Amino acid sequence: MPLSRRSKLQAGLNCLLEASALMDILLSMSQVPAWCPVFVKTLSMDTTLANARFFDGDLAKVPTMALTVGVGTVMDAREVMILITGIHKTFALNKAIEEGVNHMWTVSAFQQHPYTVFVCDEDATLELKVKTVKYFKGLMLVHNKLVDPLYSIKEKEIEKSQSSKKPYSD
Repeated sequence: MPLSRRSKLQAGLNCLLEASALMDILLSMSQVPAWCPVFVKTLSMDTTLANARFFDGDLAKVPTMALTVGVGTVMDAREVMILITGIHKTFALNKAIEEGVNHMWTVSAFQQHPYTVFVCDEDATLELKVKTVKYFKGLMLVHNKLVDPLYSIKEKEIEKSQSSKKPYSD
């Protein structure tokens, strides 16, 4: 049974996609149909050179092909978190959340996934509009205000249960 089909049959497929040199496929790989399941892809020379650092600079040891997961397979996941960090990924983040869904920027497809979370650092937001950054920071503040009281209640319950377990001392 193909891996992509098997993953659909499992209770749930959870994915973590990191926008790093090793996994640029979802950020910028165009011309690959979104419905493609798992497939083998020949890596570009740029990627091979970038990956050489993980193999002590020896190009002979660097894999030239990679097994990739199609976006269609990842879109079947219950939840997706995409981590985009660093100044070199600013354009990818911009295309992922500020532009519309576009076949040239595969990562933009996740705008249509109901439970996608984009996690990024300050450097990655440099190409975003100020209005966009303020919007998402505002969402984070509202979320924290809603969630913090729940954690406070839980912490008090834990403290109370731990204090009742302490042995009696004079």
